[in-house]
Amino acid sequence: LSLLPLLRLNLQQPAGQMALFAASVLVGALLALVGQTYQSGADTYELFLVWALLITPWVVLACMPALWLLLLVLLNLSLGLALDNLAIRHLFEPFAHPLWSIFALNISAASLWILATHGSASTALLRWGGRVIALLCLLIITGLAIGYVNSWNNSDALTLPVWLGFSLLWLYLYRLRQLELTMLSAWAMAAIILCVIILAEVLSDSIATEVLFLLLTLTVLGLSSTAAVWLRQLSQRARDLSHQSRSMQ
Repeated sequence: LSLLPLLRLNLQQPAGQMALFAASVLVGALLALVGQTYQSGADTYELFLVWALLITPWVVLACMPALWLLLLVLLNLSLGLALDNLAIRHLFEPFAHPLWSIFALNISAASLWILATHGSASTALLRWGGRVIALLCLLIITGLAIGYVNSWNNSDALTLPVWLGFSLLWLYLYRLRQLELTMLSAWAMAAIILCVIILAEVLSDSIATEVLFLLLTLTVLGLSSTAAVWLRQLSQRARDLSHQSRSMQ
């Protein structure tokens, strides 16, 4: 029923896009209803995977950012639940943690998003969608780095180099290519947290607990102040460039 408006509306119209998005969401509700009615015995991750596969043609044809994000959410849920249900606790070295598979999925999605939107007219939804995927990647890789620092597991020995490479790519995209203060702030916060945890792990057995807490507090204050000054300078420089371009016009 939610697809009936598409008989009279174009997919480029907001009403048509809303109808297609509603239909994509209702596919999941229909699958859940069928599974409960006929007791198919399918695992939850299979439900999300089938849901994602069924709406993939609509996603490709519609080219709607909201639908792409819905597909990515379904794939993340399916992969995460599959790792849990199948009790997969170890992948191949040097990327042994199961979260690496989720990171690979989302970094691939972020790369495809950048390639697909390159040269397109920038809209708020496109920017918002790209930021959400990128922030999810940052959250996952930072969580992996923190877990590696806490355990120093040799099976994930490339975690910190990958985090560093990801950070360099982040700075290129959101500092050099196009200034995004929100994204730079998120990266700065992740870097501060990781640095503090590394410092705490290295010095925890060397100095007294009270001294360590004092040192960590001073480190957080110093790094936060440095990041705030850096972001303020970038913001001021961006405003100056904007004023200069307006005056030249």
